[in-house]
Amino acid sequence: MNIPNFIDANIVDKSGNLTPTWKQIFINLFSELQGKASDDGIVAPPHTNSTIPIISSEEKQGAIVYNTDTHKLMINENGVYKTVTTT
Repeated sequence: MNIPNFIDANIVDKSGNLTPTWKQIFINLFSELQGKASDDGIVAPPHTNSTIPIISSEEKQGAIVYNTDTHKLMINENGVYKTVTTT
């Protein structure tokens, strides 16, 4: 999810209107949230077999992705993405 960084700028102008900078931040934020979260759940970001090793790192411990090649959920465990299995 690409959540915008905090910007230390005025949120509203002298007339009390939202500034263009903050309007764009809210547009980006809402767009990301609407695309990734809903009443039906959170959508795991899609990745392929070729991109999953590139994004693997211990810093992303516990991260979940959806493998579009295998159609399986994967979780980062100790820096390596492993397929989630169910019984």
